Amino acid sequence: MAFRQALMWVGLVGGIGTLAQGCGDSSKMRQLPGTAGSAGAPAACETNGDCVGSQVCDPDSGRCVECVSSAQCGDGEQCRDGDCVPEGASGSGGGGTGGSAGTGGSEPTGGTSGTGGDEPMAGAAGTSGSAGAAGTGGDEPTAGAAGTTGSSGGAGAESESGGIGGEAGTTTAAGGSGGTAGSSAGAGGGSGNAGTAGTGSADCVPGVCAGTCTPTGCLVVLAMAQDHPYSLAVDAESVYWTNLWTAVVKASIDTGDPTTLATGQGYPTQLAVDETGVYWTHNASGGSVMKTPLAGGSSASLASGLNYPGAIAVDGSYVYFGDANGGNGGAVRRIPLAGGTPTLVSSGFGEPNVLVVDATHVYYTTRADVVVRATLDGGDQTALATEQGEVFGIAVDATSVYFARTGAGVVARVARGGGTPVPLATGQDSPAGIAVDSTSVYWTNVDGGEVMKAGLDGTSPTPLATGQSRPRGIVVDATSVYWGNEGTDNDGAIMRLTPK
Repeated sequence: MAFRQALMWVGLVGGIGTLAQGCGDSSKMRQLPGTAGSAGAPAACETNGDCVGSQVCDPDSGRCVECVSSAQCGDGEQCRDGDCVPEGASGSGGGGTGGSAGTGGSEPTGGTSGTGGDEPMAGAAGTSGSAGAAGTGGDEPTAGAAGTTGSSGGAGAESESGGIGGEAGTTTAAGGSGGTAGSSAGAGGGSGNAGTAGTGSADCVPGVCAGTCTPTGCLVVLAMAQDHPYSLAVDAESVYWTNLWTAVVKASIDTGDPTTLATGQGYPTQLAVDETGVYWTHNASGGSVMKTPLAGGSSASLASGLNYPGAIAVDGSYVYFGDANGGNGGAVRRIPLAGGTPTLVSSGFGEPNVLVVDATHVYYTTRADVVVRATLDGGDQTALATEQGEVFGIAVDATSVYFARTGAGVVARVARGGGTPVPLATGQDSPAGIAVDSTSVYWTNVDGGEVMKAGLDGTSPTPLATGQSRPRGIVVDATSVYWGNEGTDNDGAIMRLTPK
């Protein structure tokens, strides 16, 4: 079952309200959110008898008002600027809702802090935290304390990778700015500032990602405590790898759950997979090419008595492998899938490091700094690139052969028919494994601890993962990239990043 990554896009929209208050000018009436102010100014007075109805005379302003203290208001109301208003009235911020109003006392208190908006989801623009509610004045007309602002809203507008604020973003900063000082009636604090952008990827949703949301996607550890994972392969259900010289292992690409397919097999080094089984080389003098069913079971030797077989690939009819050829320039050979006597495909360019096949040719890198192409039946062979220094990983598409110049720190390509190699990325720290799809080339930097990606022409080289422990083998499928962290001493791991 191919991995399926659920995506979620959520927009956060905050309601906007306004709160206008008079600042000691009795000719201006307060306007509550969503309401219009009353026409006309309050009547002048010296005593309560000069006022009409239930109005009272405010001795400070000399004007008739509805109240001068909250005791003159009804249940659930408070006195603010001479009017009885519902308790809890407050200004609202850009995204979160306003906090409840501070209640009056013998001394005026500031409003309680407004709360921030809902947690922002991937890619949405960050919104401001709400303003704190206005503190109400006490019996004395002194200024109320400043209302505090609510928590910051969500992450700021996403970059190219997007960001998930709050819990998803690993470094999202919360917290709005402090409110301004209260007026004589205790004005509410100003709106909180927008939060900073989160570092999560827009393609990763907490609760859906089974691992960690990173700036490039959902990073999952499929297997831990592995012993130097070296060579990888993947099919529609599982990822397969060799633990260098100890075992052959597989794990589900969805859930992990590693299963040992073969152990006690000498020195398993590199592997390949088809729809019937897993093939690997036993790298030793008198070594062999082995096969075990995909589900595990008894392992069978397809060829034995070989001279340090290492590199391996498979097509619909044959298993291809490289060996040291007794020190005579190395060789590539093939055997039927069911086993048999090896036949020579190519030799004389150096001991093969890694090899791949397509419908017509086998391609391989050698310890003699050469990139080679040969027909599958051994009828023709040619060096595509020479004097490349230490070369290791190799991959091929319809037009080009891609390879890692480990010693020079270069990822390069050359036309399948040969020509001048073209550098795609330079300054890399020990590039080793390499893979391609229809749009990109992927590689591992062993000493740099990086997994990289670039366009097929080398444009936009981008780290997909950093801080890895000696990543080497790498493969891709339709949705994800997989690699093995060699580690140091039984602390290796198999990793998956989605999307790739």
